[in-house]
Amino acid sequence: MATIKKEVTLMTLLANEATSDSRKLLKEYQQADAISAADLEQKLANLYFGESDKVALEMKLANIHPHKNWLVRTLNLKPEQLKKLGTGSIIVDEQLEKSNEVLPIAESSGFVGSNLSPSPTTVEKNSSNSFVQMATLLGIFSIIGFTFMIVSKNLNK
Repeated sequence: MATIKKEVTLMTLLANEATSDSRKLLKEYQQADAISAADLEQKLANLYFGESDKVALEMKLANIHPHKNWLVRTLNLKPEQLKKLGTGSIIVDEQLEKSNEVLPIAESSGFVGSNLSPSPTTVEKNSSNSFVQMATLLGIFSIIGFTFMIVSKNLNK
């Protein structure tokens, strides 16, 4: 039996994880209040597609995003860099603004400082790692396949 996976969009995430702030956003835009999470998701989507100033709305959506602080911290974005990303600015927690630490995940992903694209060495490491991983998987499946072939031949005798 196949499982049906539901697509998780930004609106799904906001409706389920930032419900209160999402409802406040609907009120701010004079939209009717939602009666369920699915209704809230639909109304947020309708608000977005019906709004002429999408950049301003996107900045408000970014401010209520439940993972906003983690993303800013992980990408090691500074407040001045956030202002460059859009016409508005994302409000970051004061404690996060004062923090200059780079998390290990940010360093390993190559997204450090104002450079928002991976460094060439990171790309080389990632491609060689993926080749090694694929070769390892291929080897494991080959061994398992040969084992099944030998076992099945011995069972048929």
